[in-house]
Amino acid sequence: MNAIDLQTSITAAQRGDDIVREKLIRRYRPFILNTVGHICQRYVTWNKEHAVQSYHQDLQSAELVEEIIEFEHQLARFNIAFEELERVAPQHRDTRERLFQIADDFVRDEELVRHLFEKKRLPVSLFTKRTGYRPKTIERHRKYLITLIVLKLNPQWVHLSQFIKSPAGNGGSS
Repeated sequence: MNAIDLQTSITAAQRGDDIVREKLIRRYRPFILNTVGHICQRYVTWNKEHAVQSYHQDLQSAELVEEIIEFEHQLARFNIAFEELERVAPQHRDTRERLFQIADDFVRDEELVRHLFEKKRLPVSLFTKRTGYRPKTIERHRKYLITLIVLKLNPQWVHLSQFIKSPAGNGGSS
């Protein structure tokens, strides 16, 4: 599904087109199950849930799918594929915590954010001059930082935002 068809489908599903919504859910079903399992922190299957729980999970899954599709579209603007995120995510908690702090500092500066979205590039030299962070650190984790920045700038993505609330501890991406 190309980006235009995907965006058209998302818009139709958001406007209440149940058929399109079901097609999106069916297409992204494995991803939905995996993501819901991570959020719920337990193994989830499509058929073994009680009716009410299943309804709520399906509703949350549909919302999550919409968020993921929108998120994926935003990342594509920066030439970042959703599938690469697991590979570029730092393994060490202290590195993730440091990158969360760097992303927080970045989103506080409107000029840096504007530059990022206009040029579709992380303004490494400008950012490092203003903050004192090492360019090597920023460049090494560029894709992960852009991902965090995009998530932090879109708090309306309620389900995805759960992944970035707390880099340490139980909530978030640890």
